[in-house]
Amino acid sequence: MNIFKLGGKEKPDFKVGHYVKVNEGMEIETGEIVDNWAGEITEIRGEHDVIEITFDAETLNSISDEYLIERDEKGYAHYTYVFEKSDLTPIQRRDTEEEYQAAAKAYDLRFAQLTGDMVSVEEEMRDKWFGLFSKSPFFDQLDDTQKGNADFAIDVFINYLDGYIGTSLHDCDPGDAEKMCMDILPRKVSADDDFFKGLASLIATFFEFLEADGHIPEGNGKAVKNALKGMDKKVLAASKDPQNWGMAKSMVMSAEAQGFDMGNEDDRNKFMQSQQLNALSGLVAEKRDSLNKLISENRGVLSSKEPFVNQDPYKNFKRNTKVSVRYPGGKTKERVSFKRVEKDLRAGKCTLI
Repeated sequence: MNIFKLGGKEKPDFKVGHYVKVNEGMEIETGEIVDNWAGEITEIRGEHDVIEITFDAETLNSISDEYLIERDEKGYAHYTYVFEKSDLTPIQRRDTEEEYQAAAKAYDLRFAQLTGDMVSVEEEMRDKWFGLFSKSPFFDQLDDTQKGNADFAIDVFINYLDGYIGTSLHDCDPGDAEKMCMDILPRKVSADDDFFKGLASLIATFFEFLEADGHIPEGNGKAVKNALKGMDKKVLAASKDPQNWGMAKSMVMSAEAQGFDMGNEDDRNKFMQSQQLNALSGLVAEKRDSLNKLISENRGVLSSKEPFVNQDPYKNFKRNTKVSVRYPGGKTKERVSFKRVEKDLRAGKCTLI
């Protein structure tokens, strides 16, 4: 138990990584009594009043189909739940890591069968899979550059596989993987040569891990590895050919060629201003005032004539709305679910494009 004393009274000591159990008789909004639920604290919000837990093995095995369907329909996370701290009691962990992994795999399969959406399952599992991959012998086969790029590479591969090919890792065949590495990623991702020169072998190794760990059908990992074998140099060449670039990448590469650092906000603004001014140069003088206002808005500066309204800039985005964002350094994610990048957007770690 995690307990401390305050003023002579014992109080629960809630910390991320500790385990807690829901108090007896606890009822959630569906009307279910969930006092058998327990799990690991993964986030503490505000002044320690609201606590998010990730369910343990026993909880995953006990959750009803009705609960899963409702969470999916509302677009809520189904691996976690948020409680007030008064609803929880510290406990010792009641499952092993092996028991948890087995329960998680069965839970994912059940969720996919109920919702018919393997892509959403994989989006929610991405961080968990990468964590397991990064601790596996397969990860040790990568060089240091590939290890540094692996998180971003796997993230964009999963999201673009859904967005541009319309399939999941579970159903990805060798042809899909080859198209991703030779066409879609070189065309859409703005990154340096180090990212692309080891991309194919990195993805092949990740598929090997997925098969060995039971996340994709037997034989798929080996088939993808064989398809991508010896393809790293071809992928790098494709990424450097301007004829392969999409509109967003062309703009980023053009900016960098002119000496702008697209990972720097000031440089991004200067580049956009230069592009806008070039486009506006031929317009007639009577439209100048309205066009200058447009330029100011694109710089993120509100017109002095417009009252400031403190509104949520993302209020119209649903969790599964597809968006494109850019991170410092010029890396982009295109057509990803809003829920995957919401925290980064609100924290200012990336911008919409």
